[in-house]
Amino acid sequence: GTTTYSLYSSYAHLAAGLCCGVSCLAAGGTIGVIGDIGVQCFGLKASGGQRSWATGEGANPSEAGEGAISMDATVTVEAANK
Repeated sequence: GTTTYSLYSSYAHLAAGLCCGVSCLAAGGTIGVIGDIGVQCFGLKASGGQRSWATGEGANPSEAGEGAISMDATVTVEAANK
């Protein structure tokens, strides 16, 4: 026999597919942002509170160039591990 696929069913399937696709895209973006922040926080904890990604050089701010952000407050290892 022949099967019919109504216009209503096709739009319902299109809407369901778009809903799932957009929600997966949003979830993936959120996971990426949270992962990036987690990596930065782990790096801050591992370097003893010296933000090496902000200075432009390694974990030593004194080696940074003139355009680097000044780091007045440092975090002790004990405070970073709490």
